[in-house]
Amino acid sequence: MAVFVPRLARSYGKDPATAFSLGVLNPLVLLFLVGSGHNDALMIGLLVAGLDVARRGHPAWGMAICALAGAIKIPGLAGAFAIAWTCPGTGSSFRRRAGLLAEAVVISAATFEALSAVFGVGWGWLHTLGASDTVSNWITPADLVAKVVPTLSLGLVPEAGFLTVEHVIGPLVAAVVCVWAVRRIPTFGLPRVMGICLLAFVLLGPIVQPWYLLWGVAVLAATAGARTSAAIALLSVSVSLLGVVGLGELSSQFFSLPLLYQLLSVLVLAAAVVAPIRRVAREDGAATTIPVAPRRRSPEWQLQHG
Repeated sequence: MAVFVPRLARSYGKDPATAFSLGVLNPLVLLFLVGSGHNDALMIGLLVAGLDVARRGHPAWGMAICALAGAIKIPGLAGAFAIAWTCPGTGSSFRRRAGLLAEAVVISAATFEALSAVFGVGWGWLHTLGASDTVSNWITPADLVAKVVPTLSLGLVPEAGFLTVEHVIGPLVAAVVCVWAVRRIPTFGLPRVMGICLLAFVLLGPIVQPWYLLWGVAVLAATAGARTSAAIALLSVSVSLLGVVGLGELSSQFFSLPLLYQLLSVLVLAAAVVAPIRRVAREDGAATTIPVAPRRRSPEWQLQHG
């Protein structure tokens, strides 16, 4: 992540230092990837590496690296299919894109099979993909809505049944968001679209852990503007705080304080949130865009990108 997030940003003409700060020196990274050792760190690192390699004119290698990311955790596979869909250019036919998607499937399957054979794990891990769906926590939007709606309905809507429906509707809504975002790749760019899609599936999925947000945040950081940077800062800091302390503990401690201390706490937290957002907004523009140094491109890259 530390190597390839700035490289990816530079390839899009963005400031690599800003991307490094948002995507790597992020409190979610330090607390949950470094501090807790989650394997999402390696998955995200390989994902951004694959995107950068493809960006530099080697789409097949990029797909293979993203397939390695997917072998660690399935969201990494999104990179392989994103590369296949975008590398022909905006004017390519659907037939050409379909052929590259088929190539991504072959490369990913071959990578998975090779890893399964080398390490002797086989394909049994496929049966554990939905294991986290049974976990419930306060940070998952679906769980929060499933607790609020039955309460407001005075018991007319059962919580268990409502949550089951949400687990079906949520991914469908996320898929609609992805279709909307993919259609805007020429305007948004691949990193922004991938970040939106990954965050949509996380936030509308059956379970959200704080470090899951980094799937999309690390990719978004590469081309983040003022508003996106502010959103990343606000989301990362708030989820880090609540993820470590816990909503129940934080609320009980807060309401046990005298009223004056409560007001002071609110003011301090508000200032801590607003100050960095205003700073990012002021510094956006010329400071976040740098000239891309000319470099030699492979003939294949030139054919794909013009």
